[in-house]
Amino acid sequence: MTGAASATLAGGGAGCILQPGTGFSATAAKPGGKRLPYGQFAFQAVGCDPGSSVTLTLTYPQPLAADATFWKFGPPTAGAAPAWFQWTGATLSSDRRSVSYVLTDNGPGDSDPAAGRFSDPFAPAVAAADPAAAPVSIPVDAPWMLALLSALVGTLAWRKRTTA
Repeated sequence: MTGAASATLAGGGAGCILQPGTGFSATAAKPGGKRLPYGQFAFQAVGCDPGSSVTLTLTYPQPLAADATFWKFGPPTAGAAPAWFQWTGATLSSDRRSVSYVLTDNGPGDSDPAAGRFSDPFAPAVAAADPAAAPVSIPVDAPWMLALLSALVGTLAWRKRTTA
C-alpha cells in the first residue's frame, strides 16, 4: 500500500486518548491461510470510562481488496487465550477506503484486562495464494527424448515451409 493511512478514535469518555506508539505496522503473526497486505493497526487507549465502548475508523489511501475480511488479535471471548479471529462487526465504506468498528472495554478482542484501557490489533486480510495453483516445472526423465522431439517438430516445420 502506498500513501498514508489514518485512524480516529471516538467515544470512551472525556479522558479517553490514544497512547503514543499507536499505528499501522507489519506483523509476523497472521491468521491461518491469510495475508495482511495492509499490515495491522494496533492501538492502546487509556483514560477511558470502565465498561465503555470506542469506535475506531481507519482510512486507507487506496480501496481495500474486494475479498478483504477483517481480523482481530485478542481474546475472542472473555477469559479466552488471545488469538486471531474474524471480526464480523466492521463496517466498510462504499468506496472501500474506510472501515469502522466498535470495541467494548474488556469485551471480545480487547487485549488489556484493566478497566478503562483498550489494547487492540486489527487487520484487513485477504486469502493467501493457493500453493497448488503456483506454476511448477515438469521434470524430464529423458532429456535426449525431449531433444529428439524438438528436432522432429523443427524438421516438420522446415519441411512444410519449403514445400509451400
